[in-house]
Amino acid sequence: GAAKMFEQSSAMPENISHTILELLESEKERMSIQQSLTKWYSPNAAGQIADHILAAIAEPTSKRVLENQKKANDDLSRQRSRIKSEEIHA
Repeated sequence: GAAKMFEQSSAMPENISHTILELLESEKERMSIQQSLTKWYSPNAAGQIADHILAAIAEPTSKRVLENQKKANDDLSRQRSRIKSEEIHA
């Protein structure tokens, strides 16, 4: 509820302008969006993102490679389990 979203195929100027006019005319809807936005407020978001990027860069490459391999293996195991389960139920 914190935003209006358009699929690319419907993001035409007339659709966007219509939505903007509706928002301008509806204080209730604007207040609803404003209230929803307060849930997403994070004044330190940019710093947190930068910290995560810097931490990832600082990690030894081999550690990241091992973590990625483990994740890939876990994903593969889950897929195999799902396939086996589907075969049993089929």
